[in-house]
Amino acid sequence: MANLTHQSATADSGTAYTEAQWSQLLEAMTALDPSTYLDGSSKKTVGYLLSAVQSVLAAKGLTAADWAMNAEDSAGLWVALIEANKRAIANVAAGSGATGWTYRFDETTSAADPGSGKFRLNNATPVSATALYIDDSDGNGADISTLLDSWDDISSSTVRGVILIRGIDDPTKWLFANVTGSVTDSTGYRTVAITGVDGSTSLTNNASYSIFFAPGGAKGSTGDTGPQGDTGPQGATGDTGPQGPVGPGSGDMLASTYDAAAIAEQLVGLTAAQTMTNKTLTSPVIGTGLELGHASDTTLARIAAGRASIEGAEIATLTGTQTLTNKTLTSPAINVGSDAEGDIYYRTSGGAFARLAAGSNDEVLTLTLGVPSWAAAAGGGATALIASATASSSSAVSFTDLSSDYFKYVLEVDALRLSTGATVRLRTSTNNGSSYDSGASNYEYVQTRNQAGTLSGSRESGNSEIDLTGSATSGTGEFLIYGSVEIYNPSATTFTSIRSRFRWYHGASGKSVDWTDGHRASAADVDAFQIFPDGGNFTSGNFRLYGLKAS
Repeated sequence: MANLTHQSATADSGTAYTEAQWSQLLEAMTALDPSTYLDGSSKKTVGYLLSAVQSVLAAKGLTAADWAMNAEDSAGLWVALIEANKRAIANVAAGSGATGWTYRFDETTSAADPGSGKFRLNNATPVSATALYIDDSDGNGADISTLLDSWDDISSSTVRGVILIRGIDDPTKWLFANVTGSVTDSTGYRTVAITGVDGSTSLTNNASYSIFFAPGGAKGSTGDTGPQGDTGPQGATGDTGPQGPVGPGSGDMLASTYDAAAIAEQLVGLTAAQTMTNKTLTSPVIGTGLELGHASDTTLARIAAGRASIEGAEIATLTGTQTLTNKTLTSPAINVGSDAEGDIYYRTSGGAFARLAAGSNDEVLTLTLGVPSWAAAAGGGATALIASATASSSSAVSFTDLSSDYFKYVLEVDALRLSTGATVRLRTSTNNGSSYDSGASNYEYVQTRNQAGTLSGSRESGNSEIDLTGSATSGTGEFLIYGSVEIYNPSATTFTSIRSRFRWYHGASGKSVDWTDGHRASAADVDAFQIFPDGGNFTSGNFRLYGLKAS
């Protein structure tokens, strides 16, 4: 979307179009096919154009008389329309790259990367969406993340810009929304805060859409203070208050009007015992022995300057050095120097309390002569638990976000049970699990099997997955499946190698062990993989994914 600017236009006859007429003129012009007046053919005369515009205006209840259009004015109208069309085209091009950015729609509503060249909304009803999730790369593979980050630059306005999403193949699928918040870098995609304005009831999954954006106008400077308003009218006089009590007359005694005993009760004397309730003492001076409660109860006493005791036991203070014996500190806040999150406290050889500042990422804690310090971790090869999963009536178990931080991944499979007899298989993904490659010739592998003491082997030169077992029987006890899968350098653009060993059971053929060695049949950066049965599901089982550090 783009805002169409305008200027005053004056026809040859000297007629100046008003602001309202100019808006009507732009609206009428945009309703025409530009080829009816811009292709330069002989039939496209000024009169033809004038008639076409008047027809559009007439449909809106506006006649030629409303505009004072006539033959003398037609030349000026022609010039105004041509200029308006040039500005409209220029403004659309400046606002959104003329045709917008091409993306495909992903109907999933969760907050995640929709995949390269895709976008999604956080609500199945487009106009109800409050967030747009759009990949950093458009449908042509171009990285437009910097451009997306600029969508919230006009922060001084509630509406920072407007977005139009329109179907390329089906223009009836569309959404018009305001950008009403920040654009967040969500790693690989941007999250844009939006408020829907209007649109179709749904968008078509995986269909192509053009996305247009136009920034909002920056908030203008504060205007001059207006003049002082007139003074309001005088309010009505209030009701007369009640009559006050009669004051003492000449020679009257105070006790004749007031209760002297009640007055004495309200006064605090210098002697005798009294109870003061809800009284504030400002800078009081207290003697050396202050009784709290009854004399047989607790007595507060002064020991020395800045020190006091209760019944002989010294009170702990916020400053100074004191020894606390048999005291429990609940949620204490300890401050030794410039404390920060992640700091470690330890006891020195002299008994003092010392602080070790938090280390850097991936550093390890070491000891030198009993003193702790941080040091760089050992070189490549360190093993780390990356993720774990527990199967429960699962059709598949997937692991995503594989990275170059690890040169090898190892998946340990423990106590896997099938709902029905099936073969356990593996597939890989190059779009972080949005889909898994299952082409008829995506994988190649060889497999060696020891089944009840009989060795056999097979080779698959082209397959849609890699078989990790044969057809295993479902059940309990010895029927459970155990094994491991090794994936080498998945992030390198190579033929990713995959090796596995599994122990399984077949009711008729007995216990079996399979060794499988395979790879993808084409070079790619693998960032996810999936384990699944070719029938039924995984009733139960445990999966743990480990990574071996690259450096």
